[in-house]
Amino acid sequence: SRDAIDDREREKVTLTYRYDGPGVVDRAIVRLYRQSSQSNQHTDETRFSTGPFTRFRYSEFEQDIEGLYIQLTSQFELGDSLHTLTYGAEHHITDSEGLRDGGTFNTLGIPQFEFSPLPTRDFPITKVKQTAFFIQNEIALLEGDLRITPGVRFDKFDANPKPDAIYLSGNPGTPAPENYDDS
Repeated sequence: SRDAIDDREREKVTLTYRYDGPGVVDRAIVRLYRQSSQSNQHTDETRFSTGPFTRFRYSEFEQDIEGLYIQLTSQFELGDSLHTLTYGAEHHITDSEGLRDGGTFNTLGIPQFEFSPLPTRDFPITKVKQTAFFIQNEIALLEGDLRITPGVRFDKFDANPKPDAIYLSGNPGTPAPENYDDS
């Protein structure tokens, strides 16, 4: 038999500024945000395959995200074409942490061998920074009957894992994670 309790919490705060009007920039959206989430799971299980055993597991996952998003739009005519230029940037930082713990006991309460050391982390505590820049130009030709939208986006990712003693003891023989940088 198995009993499980799952609990999830999420808090999100967003501050948004919008602008619509004449000028070099016709529209603007600026968004500052923060989100925190947490998931917990507790499982109790009774096993009878090789004798009565009681097994429990507790897992938790926490993640915090903070970011800034800016999108600007400008419209202009060039010859017989209408251009809608959309451009902007986004930067956010994500902190993630997970933990798994538990144990197995016989009917006398004596701890039994666990295949994986507990507590452990399935991945190290990690901070990820993502930065993006984008621009696209929606070009309306033939009185709007033909639209062409070229665009480009650049993303940069930096992941910085911090393997602690819990992660290292729970993942023996695994190479220590390294920082990751890509764009």
